[in-house]
Amino acid sequence: MRRENLNYRLIIIIMVLIMCSVIGVIYFLTINKIDAVYKDAGIEGLLNLKKVYLKDTVDNLALRIEGLRKETRSDYNKIIDQTIDYIAQIEDESTFKDWMRIYFNAESSVHIIDAMMIDLSSGALIYANKSDLIYPLELAANQMRLKNEYERYEIITLEHYRIFIGVKQKSLDDIVINRIKDELHYSSYADDSYIWVNEILNYSGGDNYAVRLIRPNLIDTEGALLSTNTTDIKGNHPYLTELEGVKKEGAIFYSYYFKKLSSEEISEKLTYSKLYSDFNWIISMGVHLDDISEYLIVTSQKSNEHIKALIRLIVTLIVVLSILSIGFLIALDRWYNGRIKRNLIEEALIDPLTGALNRRAGIRDLTAIMNRYVNDDLELPITIIMMDLDDFKLINDNYGHETGDKVLGCFTRTIKDHVRQSDRLYRWGGEEFLLVLEGLGAENFEGYDLKLQSALKLRQPFEDLGTLVFTMSMGIAFFESGDRDYKEVLARADTALYLSKKTGKDRANICRKNDL
Repeated sequence: MRRENLNYRLIIIIMVLIMCSVIGVIYFLTINKIDAVYKDAGIEGLLNLKKVYLKDTVDNLALRIEGLRKETRSDYNKIIDQTIDYIAQIEDESTFKDWMRIYFNAESSVHIIDAMMIDLSSGALIYANKSDLIYPLELAANQMRLKNEYERYEIITLEHYRIFIGVKQKSLDDIVINRIKDELHYSSYADDSYIWVNEILNYSGGDNYAVRLIRPNLIDTEGALLSTNTTDIKGNHPYLTELEGVKKEGAIFYSYYFKKLSSEEISEKLTYSKLYSDFNWIISMGVHLDDISEYLIVTSQKSNEHIKALIRLIVTLIVVLSILSIGFLIALDRWYNGRIKRNLIEEALIDPLTGALNRRAGIRDLTAIMNRYVNDDLELPITIIMMDLDDFKLINDNYGHETGDKVLGCFTRTIKDHVRQSDRLYRWGGEEFLLVLEGLGAENFEGYDLKLQSALKLRQPFEDLGTLVFTMSMGIAFFESGDRDYKEVLARADTALYLSKKTGKDRANICRKNDL
């Protein structure tokens, strides 16, 4: 044993020396590439910073719009409440018409409120401050329009008159839209960036699919109709890319070529666009990327100076560390062997309670299987079955956790006894298990679930459990064309399992991609 340890240590010493030598050679051979790597990393870092800046600014504007809408609704609810209080204080109904004409025609905050006065005896419209108000109120169709168009409305019935006051959602939104327009026209941001807004008229795209609503650098073009067929100087279709992106994901990063603010110079522009669906707005912000090269030239010169100093330091460290490592590794040997053993125990892939593989093993295996599947290296079909013991909580509550543990053990042994050696059973969590079947696909799966359920029932009652019996529900999914992540397959299995639970338990269901 001692001789083996001495040989082992000698091998370590030789490997350290070889490794240090190789590191030194490789480092000197690749030193000329460091500058290129640094530049690539610098470009990526700067792009990420710009993306964060764009996204945060646009997202904050969307939050600002939501806040203004809430604030505006609150303000006009208060105005309507005040108006109702004023009406309640008028004692002479004969003065109502004159009062309403003065009050609602005034140049004040009430000008967007709709108001009308109706004679109860004749049903005649006595006063209306706008020509497009919904009348008569009693018609069912008109009542539906009121609910759809108005943020809030009130109908006040007096002795001789009925008074209607309300504010439309569109009127409130128009206030917010005008405020946002003013803010964006007069706002300034770093790097000559700005926010612009296009309003979608047709989500299918094509000519006149949107109108340019706000464009601080091209104010005279606001109101112009846009087309997804438009290209930049490089042949890109920025409007099409933007529209498809926000339709699919709600937001998108993309780049195209456009002229700078207050300039005719055209350069590449990184843009973040976000859909604000309530207004059919695409809110966008962009920054030009030509400043990155200028920045990297300056930083590259400084980095070269540091690299030269770093080379001298690394050479010294390699020599020193080589000497220290030889002595250190000898002392480290015993400690490291003990640590390795503890780590192997801690990272064991077997669930100690049931003897099934644990979730860590399952994630490892499913990831490997999916990688082979995606790369077309997997020749056999794959089926996964998510299994859950029915009413397991009641077993724990009524019989105790010790009995619950025995149930899990009996279940595991039963399943293992009735599957192939190549099949793998994992304890996924609690009373939930995952069975992975390689070589078994949708075309030859029929009856396999019934076989497992029958096996479980035939083995009961278990000797360890007395008269206690239990059942299981199953959710089945197959690896299918287009799957790129094992989590997609697990999600289908979970969906099928949920259906089994929902429809009475003690059964199995299959979820295919086209079922979702």
